[in-house]
Amino acid sequence: MPRVDDMVERLGKAKFLTTLDLCKGYWQVLLAADSRELIAFKTPFGHFQFTILPFGLHGAPATFQRLMDKVLRGTEHFAAAYLDDIVIFSFS
Repeated sequence: MPRVDDMVERLGKAKFLTTLDLCKGYWQVLLAADSRELIAFKTPFGHFQFTILPFGLHGAPATFQRLMDKVLRGTEHFAAAYLDDIVIFSFS
């Protein structure tokens, strides 16, 4: 997880900022088939498994952050992600 103070320092001198909020971003991440049974749950209406990354799962934030870091790899000089928030910045 990136430290917020490190991100603020990185962006502090930027002249232009664009922010994006990935609405329901976690729900865009498919779970591997063998992971689905690990977070299955049972109700009076049946047995259910998530097929996507559910919000609130203990490891979900770190998993989502790793994915965002991978997606944005190579853009570090003008973009950064903190969970489901992305900032694009420019110094000129």
